[in-house]
Amino acid sequence: MTPLIQHIRKQSQKRKRKLSFIFLYLATVAILVYLSPREGKFRYEFQKGKPWMHESLIAPYDFPIYKTEEQIAAEKDSILQGFRPYFSYNPQVWEELRMRLHDYIGRKYKSYLERNETLKSLPLPAVSAVTDTFLSYFAYVYQKGIVEFPENIVSRTLMIIRNNIAEEVDPRDYYTTKSAYRYLTGKLTAWARSFQGNGTYPLENFLKELHLENYLKPNTTYDAISSENAIQELTRKISLTEGLVQRGERIILTGDIVNERTYLILNSLKKESELRLGKSGNYYLILLGHLIFSAFMVMLLFLYIFHYRKETGRHDIRISFFVSLLLIMSALSAFFLRYQVVSLYLIPFAIVPILINSFYDSRIAFVVHVIIVLLVGFWAPNSFEFVMLNGAAGLTVLLRLSNQFNRNRIFFTALLVVLTYSILFYGKHLIQEAAWKTIDVKYFGYFVVNGLLLLTSIPLIYFFEKIFGFLSDATLLEISDTNQPLLKKLAETAPGTFHHSVQVANLAEEAIRHIGGNTLLVRAGALYHDIGKMKNPQYFIENQVNINNPHDQLEEINSAKIIIEHIEEGVVIAKKYNLPPAVIDFIRSHHGNSPVMHFYKLFLKKYPNDQSSLSYFKYPGPRPRTKEVAVVMLADSVEAASRSLKSYTPQSINNMVEAIVTAYLEKGQLNDANITLKDIEQVKKLFKERLQNIYHLRISYPE
Repeated sequence: MTPLIQHIRKQSQKRKRKLSFIFLYLATVAILVYLSPREGKFRYEFQKGKPWMHESLIAPYDFPIYKTEEQIAAEKDSILQGFRPYFSYNPQVWEELRMRLHDYIGRKYKSYLERNETLKSLPLPAVSAVTDTFLSYFAYVYQKGIVEFPENIVSRTLMIIRNNIAEEVDPRDYYTTKSAYRYLTGKLTAWARSFQGNGTYPLENFLKELHLENYLKPNTTYDAISSENAIQELTRKISLTEGLVQRGERIILTGDIVNERTYLILNSLKKESELRLGKSGNYYLILLGHLIFSAFMVMLLFLYIFHYRKETGRHDIRISFFVSLLLIMSALSAFFLRYQVVSLYLIPFAIVPILINSFYDSRIAFVVHVIIVLLVGFWAPNSFEFVMLNGAAGLTVLLRLSNQFNRNRIFFTALLVVLTYSILFYGKHLIQEAAWKTIDVKYFGYFVVNGLLLLTSIPLIYFFEKIFGFLSDATLLEISDTNQPLLKKLAETAPGTFHHSVQVANLAEEAIRHIGGNTLLVRAGALYHDIGKMKNPQYFIENQVNINNPHDQLEEINSAKIIIEHIEEGVVIAKKYNLPPAVIDFIRSHHGNSPVMHFYKLFLKKYPNDQSSLSYFKYPGPRPRTKEVAVVMLADSVEAASRSLKSYTPQSINNMVEAIVTAYLEKGQLNDANITLKDIEQVKKLFKERLQNIYHLRISYPE
């Protein structure tokens, strides 16, 4: 492929990437504008108990003073205290039971007489007389009515509907199933005792054999439709307003304290203003305002990504992750606000920094969280309170969580978020109200549910990991376990390589911890970077124990080919075992495109004039593109070279580390990685210290 074609393809890819970003940006803004409230936004912010910090406010038009929800609820409760629930009387219940009861009593009485021969000589009533007696008592009970009371219905009087006519009655005049049973058993026992024989009451035993409770069913039941209609009729009479503010009337002066009455009037003006703005001809101006606000906030997010997260900005799928979180939280908020489902505090906004922190770092997690909270806060009824509480909750999450996954830590973080919400909310309430009795405990319930919903971040991490191709800390911890099948196979097939990989992992992990980076990713990458050596382990010096070096029988080019092939073989094995792409990148890049110097030097000794064969000795690359891979590259070479030192002195270790790192720098192997010279100096210093600790000279003790 010619350089011109490569240039054209790169330019074409850049144009496509720009177009996709523009489309994603415009689509995000359009969705946010669609989700935004249709009403206008009141221009003033105010709090009860605080001074009015704006200009003196005069009523711009006549508007009613709306009652608070608490006032309306109190009036509703007061009216409903005298509410009489409606019940419907159903005569069909007795009609259906009467024939069944007649047959049941007759059959049981006949059986009773047949089983007791001694009763035939006694003057006992006939079957028809017994059934008539039972039916008469039951008919009386059902005629009066058996009422079934729902658990939430308590009233001194009832409205009973009979033949479409509602009549007010005392519930004590009606039976329940229990009181009806007591009445029937009392009457029938007295009747049974009227028949005596040989000093006994034979019909009492007959009564004991009966299960009369099976024939007691309510025939007067709660009429939910009629009761609800009556409730609506009563509540319809409740006025939603109390008084009127006339145009030109002074509402509040600058510096005045917003007391309870003024707060009510200001809220009424806010409500009236937003309704008028939404219905007026200025609707499109409101829409334009939402467009400007949403476009600016999304632009801030994109600019932050492109300026401070350039690697992320190169991938559409990664930007889509942030955008999807933004749109999901905005859609939930819009739904809650539009349909007034419940409080916005049920939505777990703090889950955003938890999810982002699982794949990135706390800085970008905080930026995205703040942008989401500001966007939704502009829609929320009490913007300042909403932004304060959710901003603090997000900060609590980021202060508590590290970039390493831990289920127990997420549980404790959820508890801290609940406490953060509660402390700030009720602290603000005391400042505004200066009273304990007005505290609304239902908000604590909202905060508890919010905290419980944060626990869904555990399965959501795995969900987003699969959808967007991310690599979570949980997955890195899992694959870094040396009991994983692939690592166990490496330990069995190439034990020297396995031990080398573990040492490289220890060195690289310590180094990346000091210069900043993903320690879990480094450890996983280091453990798997040489798995390609499993194909021909005997050709690698760390596995050559008590055997002749097979390279002695090969040409230098063939030896280099076998060594270089461990990169390609490692990639094949990694894909077979479904290792993440980020880990495969360590396998592919840990040698960059540097040459296999040992065999190349041997080749030049034989063929000093053949300088064109260098390409046969070079690794395929690419060069490391992240500081994590760069550190593993350095740790790999340093650890391998340390095994061949003739003497382990501070000077020899220092010279060896300096030579290896300098060679990589001179060959430009670290040019593509986001690692600074300052980072490299820290890495070198740490490698020297660790190797000196590993290979320290023992003190000779006197015998």
